[in-house]
Amino acid sequence: MAYTLDSDWEAANNTTGYRGAPQGFCIHHSAGMTLDMVPTFLANQTSAHYGIKLDKVRQFVPDTCGAWATGNTWANTYLLHIECANSAGEPDWPVAEETVDTLVELLAAKCREHGIGRLAVGDNLFGHRDFYNTFCPGVLYGRLGEIADRVNALLDSGAESEDDVSAQDVWNYDYDNTAPGGNMYNAVVRGMRELLDTDGSAAQAETGQRVDTGATPLGRIPYIEGMLKQLCATDMASAEAETGEHVNTGANMALRLAYMEAEQKRQARVLGAIADKLGVD
Repeated sequence: MAYTLDSDWEAANNTTGYRGAPQGFCIHHSAGMTLDMVPTFLANQTSAHYGIKLDKVRQFVPDTCGAWATGNTWANTYLLHIECANSAGEPDWPVAEETVDTLVELLAAKCREHGIGRLAVGDNLFGHRDFYNTFCPGVLYGRLGEIADRVNALLDSGAESEDDVSAQDVWNYDYDNTAPGGNMYNAVVRGMRELLDTDGSAAQAETGQRVDTGATPLGRIPYIEGMLKQLCATDMASAEAETGEHVNTGANMALRLAYMEAEQKRQARVLGAIADKLGVD
């Protein structure tokens, strides 16, 4: 399976401040059944980095900052805190299996992103109750060993999810007419050079959006910035709908480069269809 990611930064100021890359993870259950966790964070002066419900993930605090999550200074500062929504309430506060599946995928992705390595319970994987007198993370506490094993299996296999495209594969994709090397860097550079040679009306006709391309290369820079922002903000569902390709856009810029590869494949299919109609080999 693959999850979708969005964000809500309203509680982002509920943080211990910048700390760099996290050293591990602390798992929580939200004691609620919604992904809309910010009102609770604001009311209780708490926070977490991510919330999960089924196949949806929402980010609340940047990975590079601590969260107000456990009542323990070390855990708040150095761990990545993940809240899992419950599928029902008291007394058991169960968590849906699909939510656990997404938790495993998110943990594996974050291990790779931050160089955390294999997970071990009590070393770099904890539950909230390890730091505070609480029932949290509820039923998930007894499953931490299973969760660590599943994450480690993904890390050992090198797989991120089904039909996954690795960032390295995308970067080294052999694009035509990109020299030297034919890699992602040269493809982006070529695209920027083409942009600088495109007049404003042509750029707007192609994108369907009003862009300040200007009359000089400096004037065209805002359009480049806009394209990059749009790429970074594209979620997986939108990328798949636009390109017709399965892509794992993930939670970081490297994996979102897969969106570029999918778009390249779409363009190749269009050109191939035109060539077939014209009888060109």
